[in-house]
Amino acid sequence: MAMFMNDELRRIRDSLKCAHCGCTFVGSDSQAWKVKYEGKRVCCSPICRKAHIANQLKKPIPMRGPCKHCGEMFKSKTSKLYCSIDCYINSEQFKEVSKKARKKSLSAEARRKQAEKNRTGEWVECLNCGQNVYSKPSKRKKYCSQACYRAYLARRFDRWVANPEEIALPQCYDEFLDKEELSCIVEGCDWHGRHLSLHVNLCHGAPCSDFKRAAGFNLGTGVISRGLRESYSNRSLEGVAKDPAAFLADAPECTSAQDYKSLEGKEHRKKARAILNQELGPLRWCRFCNAQFRQSTPFGKAIYCSVECRNKYYYQNNHNKQSIQLNSFPGPK
Repeated sequence: MAMFMNDELRRIRDSLKCAHCGCTFVGSDSQAWKVKYEGKRVCCSPICRKAHIANQLKKPIPMRGPCKHCGEMFKSKTSKLYCSIDCYINSEQFKEVSKKARKKSLSAEARRKQAEKNRTGEWVECLNCGQNVYSKPSKRKKYCSQACYRAYLARRFDRWVANPEEIALPQCYDEFLDKEELSCIVEGCDWHGRHLSLHVNLCHGAPCSDFKRAAGFNLGTGVISRGLRESYSNRSLEGVAKDPAAFLADAPECTSAQDYKSLEGKEHRKKARAILNQELGPLRWCRFCNAQFRQSTPFGKAIYCSVECRNKYYYQNNHNKQSIQLNSFPGPK
């Protein structure tokens, strides 16, 4: 059906937002018409549309709880203690785990290694398995492999946090990928195996990138089991794998990842910030009251000791600017 496209409809068509994964994409004229005049929501791909419909018609997840931190009831397929990562991070249990981890990291051996920074590199123990791994000063390493990295985060966070495990996983991605055998997260499918993205492509007809966006994975994450990931990492590099830069130079530019922020990446940022937040920040001087205070986290550069000082400084600054503008305004002749 032909329809008249004005400038507003073209603008809406060029910046549609997916109802499932939330990415911005260029849609069709009919999709823009539905958003503008019918008030409907549209999706960027068939897999996202199926996932959006499945989430609305999915079977109820068992109610668990109450959460040990906030006391709220929550849904989870397995029995867990906390309703979300935020509740676990703010709980006393996480503080105790972090305290033990800090004591372990501040041992005599760790201090000796810290004093030998003038070397070009050093051998450190993997936080998960204890195996020695070489770490460069320009690119520090804490884990010997990607499998150990996911296993460490899953053991430290995800064993306590609810995991509904539907088509769009809201959390516990590390625990899901740390299993020896993965299960298909498409509702109604009983498949179990080691290569989930390959199964979804062959059996459900969904491209790998569309499936990862619908489930919230990073586009660069291999949705494979722990054992398969370890076997891939131990393979000898052959052919183009020896020089990834040469392969990427000729690869076509990917536009599907534009404005896509995965749920897995959001979860990893929360975990990394929670671990680093246990360390105290540097001493600062307040811009308003000139009092010395300690920054609560090592991130950024705080310039006010409290929200009250910040608001007072803003009010005083804006008041002075308004007075200058009023005094410089010429009066009537």
